[in-house]
Amino acid sequence: MVALPWILLFSPAMACIGIVLLTRHSRSGSAGLAIGGMAVSFICSALALLHLSQTGHGLESTLQWVQLPGLELEFGLLLNAPAILMSLVVTGVGLMIFIYSVGYMVKEPGMIRYFACLSGFAFSMLGIVLANNFVTLFIFWELVGASSYLLIGHWYE
Repeated sequence: MVALPWILLFSPAMACIGIVLLTRHSRSGSAGLAIGGMAVSFICSALALLHLSQTGHGLESTLQWVQLPGLELEFGLLLNAPAILMSLVVTGVGLMIFIYSVGYMVKEPGMIRYFACLSGFAFSMLGIVLANNFVTLFIFWELVGASSYLLIGHWYE
């Protein structure tokens, strides 16, 4: 269960990286990878809800990021009741958007780029939901802004 928050967060990120590196010329492969990453995150959210209902407490996991004299920064994820509810909303609605986008973008030449950006956006949104400190929240807030910019500018012609 310790890895659950990390899998929940990084599944869309791994899908984004996989789309960029592996599926540059496969429209169906990029869509499948994006949908798969989001589905894994949704399943992890459901498992976190099941864990919360059985144990009565959530999950928290942190990694030491910066450790200097007088300054310690952690990269942490918190899966408490509100975070689990919001992660279910983000992954559930996101999964439906990903599936709908397959048909909507079927004739679009930039479909592969779109699914990479959409997976990056989902990763960023989940990061905001799961952040357990302001530094992590700020990083993901900036990533949401960058990925939103890429999605808004998808049709650049």
